[in-house]
Amino acid sequence: MWKTFAKSFPDRTDAIEEKPEPTLSAQFRDGEWRVDWLLVATTSTGSLEAAVDATDGSIHDAVETSVTEHAGES
Repeated sequence: MWKTFAKSFPDRTDAIEEKPEPTLSAQFRDGEWRVDWLLVATTSTGSLEAAVDATDGSIHDAVETSVTEHAGES
């Protein structure tokens, strides 16, 4: 599943510093319940996050979050 995850971030996978254990989650998508693996990888500048469908391997909600995006929030 990490290989599938990496396809969403082809230019960032070399920057991954930590990959915590994935979490299973039920998501309601396209009118039906699906089981997804939620993956989060940390980099020196933020995190990479995506949901990988546990049945068909499709990728959903892939985002890259920068540490500086939230630096001013309290």
